[in-house]
Amino acid sequence: MAPWVSPDNTLEQQAQRVATLYLEVVDLSDGLGVPANDARRVALNNIASAISAEVGILRLIDHINRQTPEVRRHIFGVGSDATFEVVRQDVLTAGRGHLLVESQFQIENALRNVLRTLDPARQIQGFVNIVKEAVGRSGVTDTDAIESVLRTAAKIRNTLHANGIHHGPPIEIAFGGVRFELVDGAPAECGSIQHITELVRASVNATIAVFRGPRVAALAFVADSYVQARRPGAAAG
Repeated sequence: MAPWVSPDNTLEQQAQRVATLYLEVVDLSDGLGVPANDARRVALNNIASAISAEVGILRLIDHINRQTPEVRRHIFGVGSDATFEVVRQDVLTAGRGHLLVESQFQIENALRNVLRTLDPARQIQGFVNIVKEAVGRSGVTDTDAIESVLRTAAKIRNTLHANGIHHGPPIEIAFGGVRFELVDGAPAECGSIQHITELVRASVNATIAVFRGPRVAALAFVADSYVQARRPGAAAG
């Protein structure tokens, strides 16, 4: 497997790539035509917030990189250039990880809330089960394709959180022209911001397809269980 070569030469170029995704997600959220406190919009807006945070991290680190070594060390409170580089990489890794995990969490929460609205008596647990049930109940026709995107994205997330080592059947797939290749027992080469951006984009688009399924689109309001728990009585508005 050939090593990944980033198409972006600077952190600012990476930030611009991620900022494009932010605008896409905001447009998708606004285009749903449901109240701002609807669980579907809440999820998309929270994903947009995570994307915005990643843009900020990339531009912040880019700005810090432009400072003198003394100023860079002072900003991070470290005593050597080597330690500065370790912290710098930690911040960049944390930003990518937050974007990936938060987007997956928001998608799972949104689909769970959709299922609760469609059938309050039925409780589904586990990401794979939630995806299968939500996609099946949505009324979309291309269920296999949508499920495949969401399941594959979750598997890649799990691999990146298992110290970057893939365990299980090999995965070879492309999202947005970016290839993901995972081999059992081998380190994953798909943790770059380009990979994460395309993974989030594909997951969001698959989730939007569920939201646009006739049975889900017909729901005037989907309550967010977290909002309700914090603010009992919260309703559509």
